[in-house]
Amino acid sequence: MARAQPQDARPEPDPSLLEGLRRRDPEAFRWLLDRYGGPLFTYLARRLNDPAAAEDLVSEVLVRVLRHIERYQPRGRFSAWLFTIAHHLCLDHRERRGVRLEPLGEEPEREAAS
Repeated sequence: MARAQPQDARPEPDPSLLEGLRRRDPEAFRWLLDRYGGPLFTYLARRLNDPAAAEDLVSEVLVRVLRHIERYQPRGRFSAWLFTIAHHLCLDHRERRGVRLEPLGEEPEREAAS
């Protein structure tokens, strides 16, 4: 019996799209941006609490994907690889600004007023 996927689940890219990214095909890049631009922005904006920085990092994630597409191993999920790149860039961004990265879903602890 096949497992039902959530409504917003989208399939991973087929090999022809990955090959298009390797060839720097504009249509493949457009697919990448259309498919993952929004989810990447949402992830980064939530983690950084800075929409402008999130926009910059989305661009950097996409550049790194194109630069390192040869490293992607199809045995793993493309989206996991993509969001790992985003996560590492987010950590680097926060570290450069001296800000601790809070886990999603948890509120930062606040010191009680004396």
